[in-house]
Amino acid sequence: MGAEDPGRLILFVGVQDTLDIFTTELYKSFQAIGYECLLFDTKTIPQGLSTLSSFLEKTVKAAIGFNNLGFNMEIIPGQNIWDSLGIPFINILVDHPFCYDKALSQAPSSAIVLTIDKNHMDYINRFYPAIGTTGFLPLAGLTKCESPKAIKDRSIDVIYLGGTSRPFIEQVRPDYKKYDFNARKIGDEAYDKMLHDSSLTTENAVEQALLDHKISMSDDELRIFLYDMRYIDMMIVTYYREAVLEALARFGIKLSIYGVGWDGCDWINLPNVDFHHRIPASETYALMEESKIILSTMTWFKEGAHDRIYSGMLAKSCVVSDTSKFMKDNYKYYPKNDASDAELAMFELYETDKLPQLVKSLLSDNDLMQTIADNGLRRAKLTDTWSARAMELHRDLLTML
Repeated sequence: MGAEDPGRLILFVGVQDTLDIFTTELYKSFQAIGYECLLFDTKTIPQGLSTLSSFLEKTVKAAIGFNNLGFNMEIIPGQNIWDSLGIPFINILVDHPFCYDKALSQAPSSAIVLTIDKNHMDYINRFYPAIGTTGFLPLAGLTKCESPKAIKDRSIDVIYLGGTSRPFIEQVRPDYKKYDFNARKIGDEAYDKMLHDSSLTTENAVEQALLDHKISMSDDELRIFLYDMRYIDMMIVTYYREAVLEALARFGIKLSIYGVGWDGCDWINLPNVDFHHRIPASETYALMEESKIILSTMTWFKEGAHDRIYSGMLAKSCVVSDTSKFMKDNYKYYPKNDASDAELAMFELYETDKLPQLVKSLLSDNDLMQTIADNGLRRAKLTDTWSARAMELHRDLLTML
């Protein structure tokens, strides 16, 4: 196999539209590098198995999926296909690993798990030691428009593309009775700790609450408990998302909101709020390109970032996001950095009360927003496209397999 022929890859789509877009972008980018790729749609099983079988007749360097799609695949019951074939599987998790305890506990021996938050990588290393290779891979963005409008010509002041977990929290609460201590109280106290210290990870808050009650667990026991307590993560993300949007709404900022879970908020019908239910991910990019400010809140990423930050930059919008250590360490941001250098604007969750004034000051100055948007576009084009991520995977991982 020559240097111009880096190998063959299988990528999986078919469950979630956003992740399918990410995968398709990687697929096209790997092809541009020179890989021969099969894009396997899990919605076509069993029809697609013949295509997969034919592709597997020649050497495959790796299989790649987001959020465990294809990760635990079996054709013969009880036999992971990747173990049987000796093919490494690169599993890219865009959610916290504690959401996927069963899949990770049954990982193929060839598993490589990449996370979009460095804390999540540490979590994998601690609680799933059988997974021998882990890594950090930030998300990326994309845009559909080569020549975005100037900020001053855009019709949407502030857009938020995302929902809250309010409708789903009760569905994932555990059976507290299976514990010989007050597990609900531990959950409540962990949540309170995160309210008072927004830099705490969910796992650290839960572990601190357990220690406060002198409850000790092995790592295996704690791993299972953290899976049961994942609803706390949903609660804290929902609390801050609603607090951020409500602060802007009640201040009178014109908001466009697209997503599930907002119906129950008593401010959603304010005249300055234009509320829509969730739309397909493919339709969000055009809205970004029509927005002056793209508002983002992390999904409790403390050492990572959300993809809408990068897509917002690539849409040449002024991105406003809450912070993470990763973002503060790697990006120049307003108001800490001068607008002439800033690539986005950021705020601290514990200073949500200051956000409306920040957004108002940005909206009152098109030149300021345009400068930040221009800087953001340049930066994202350089480092934060899916083409850049494919090259990172090629250079730092796939060439080593």
